[in-house]
Amino acid sequence: MRTPDGTRAAGPPPDTGDAAPSGEQPPPADGAQALRTELAQLRQAMETRPVIDQARGVLMASWRCTPHTAWQVLVDASQRTNTKLREIAVLLTGSTQGEPLPDWLRSAVLSSYARIAGTPAPGRGPRPR
Repeated sequence: MRTPDGTRAAGPPPDTGDAAPSGEQPPPADGAQALRTELAQLRQAMETRPVIDQARGVLMASWRCTPHTAWQVLVDASQRTNTKLREIAVLLTGSTQGEPLPDWLRSAVLSSYARIAGTPAPGRGPRPR
């Protein structure tokens, strides 16, 4: 700001309301990034949920167990084998269509069922084809 005699007045320059130079967007707020991340995670969950529900159905039909027990078995097998739950679900559901069920997965699922239910799985569990 200038004084009447043309010299610059002391003090900070006037606030024009621009936080960033013209043409540049301010960086997104942390909240906006968190929402974008959450949205991406929700979209992935919606895409993978059907195959996980089908895998629960395979276990429920094979062992006549509850949906909750089937879910716990899938989660336990996933954690103990360090394999994403959706990958386990894909392999289990594939075994109903003639895909071979890997021995490591069959063993992990049987062990998880025994751990969760407190009893060995009825029969031999999901059978490899």
